[in-house]
Amino acid sequence: MPWRKKPAALAAITPAVVLIQANDTVTNTYLSSKCTQLSSAKAEWLANSGRSKWPQRCSIKGCGLPPTVGGHVYLNGDTQTFWLIPICDHHNAEDRKGVVQRKVKARTKAVQDVTMTCACILDQLSRLRIK
Repeated sequence: MPWRKKPAALAAITPAVVLIQANDTVTNTYLSSKCTQLSSAKAEWLANSGRSKWPQRCSIKGCGLPPTVGGHVYLNGDTQTFWLIPICDHHNAEDRKGVVQRKVKARTKAVQDVTMTCACILDQLSRLRIK
């Protein structure tokens, strides 16, 4: 069940921001659509990346399309943390067909999506019912 208002415990968490290096890879987390989102991934990236403008090009190496979404990705195979990077619709949709690791443009800022991570865990826990 989506929350109408972000819980205070989540509002107090400051997300980590990492600068992706030349050899880093990402894997789109297409399962993120099953978790409760508290806000737009694009808005979360803009609010926490330290950048005032949305990038003009997709973060995937070799792609020149404009990014339209904040894609939820795993960084370098670590499946414990959701990260947000600006990606185009093509790469966001294409990666939903299966697990695809991609190289990312160097110096791309990835923002940890703590609201997605915490919300997803709480949502899954709330579905457990002891009878």
